Amino acid sequence: MKKNSHYSTMSSVMRYFIVLVLISSAAIAEQQFILTEAEWSRPRSASVVKNYPAIQALIKSWLKSPESQYIELRYPGGEEGSLWAQEVKDWLVAMGIPSKKLQVYPGHPQQGEVALVVLP
Repeated sequence: MKKNSHYSTMSSVMRYFIVLVLISSAAIAEQQFILTEAEWSRPRSASVVKNYPAIQALIKSWLKSPESQYIELRYPGGEEGSLWAQEVKDWLVAMGIPSKKLQVYPGHPQQGEVALVVLP
């Protein structure tokens, strides 16, 4: 009986370890940066937009491997969110990120934010 208990404990530890590895892999695979409506509501110019912390972090992350990564712009939805996400996309293209590397998706759960996500 003791032997079965030992195997049961080892099995639980292995399952826990596997779950931890999977969660860690998912976290490494996706990097997300948040651009807030408060930031975006300021007057915009190239020098202002490129200095937003989320934009800087996004570009830095993407430039580590631009040929094998793409960027998702996740917005809360609605016409206003769609226009905002498209404007962010246009600025990123103006800063040199190819439009084919940018995808825009509705459904970000937080109103007043656009999530800028780097994916492999």
